[in-house]
Amino acid sequence: MKRPTGSDPGGTLAVKGGLHTPSSEDLVRIWEFGRGRPRWFRALLILGPSLPWATHRELAEMSVGRRNALLLRLRERLFGETFDASVTCPECSERLDFPLTTSELFGEEVRDPLREDFTPDQFSVSWLGRKYNFRVPSSLELARVDVASLDLQPELLGRCLYGQDEESEAALSEDVVRLAIDEWGLSDPMAELGVYLRCAVCEADWESPFEPVEFLWSEIEAEAKQLLGEVVLLARAYGWTEAEVLALDPSRRRFYLDASTP
Repeated sequence: MKRPTGSDPGGTLAVKGGLHTPSSEDLVRIWEFGRGRPRWFRALLILGPSLPWATHRELAEMSVGRRNALLLRLRERLFGETFDASVTCPECSERLDFPLTTSELFGEEVRDPLREDFTPDQFSVSWLGRKYNFRVPSSLELARVDVASLDLQPELLGRCLYGQDEESEAALSEDVVRLAIDEWGLSDPMAELGVYLRCAVCEADWESPFEPVEFLWSEIEAEAKQLLGEVVLLARAYGWTEAEVLALDPSRRRFYLDASTP
């Protein structure tokens, strides 16, 4: 099923409220229900408690770039702006550890991702006298592409094509796809993020892709496991339930943990 043309989830999101910070219980539930699920599903699961007034459909219809920007803003609230990253050099296999900030990933894209004008909802390209209209890809399209494909972009953009007859859809050539990919990058610049790096050993230069969903998921998973470990300790020490422990302010929880340790 294709999204209606002209739909703009950004406008709906923009007028209802701001970004909320998930609670400790939210983080545990995100990890619980997100295990073994695809990346697009985890992204919506993470954003759900942060945008409690948004419907599942509204979350799924937001552009990939808007989704990534919201995940980065949420990361700032949960764990701060700076984080440690690592990557393996594609030339010599040396491991590179480096600090990274959300500001670097945003670059010049500093607008509020909840603003209506953050991302247009469609774009067009022309080839050999014919115009091709595309919706900006969202999680709805990501959920329907072949995740085993080596190159998701052609299939993804094919699902975003609208307003064409069967002949036009069949004529979606490599040239049209190439133009559409370039225009998509201009329309939704945060849909694909990368970090330019140089290896200190072999001096190779390359752009390493950065996927906010995967990075934030790994941090939430670690946090959830730590929280559940704290639940075990405080339940043994004081007989409290999981809900009671997770409802505690983090500073009070830390006080009780320290007090329960001989």
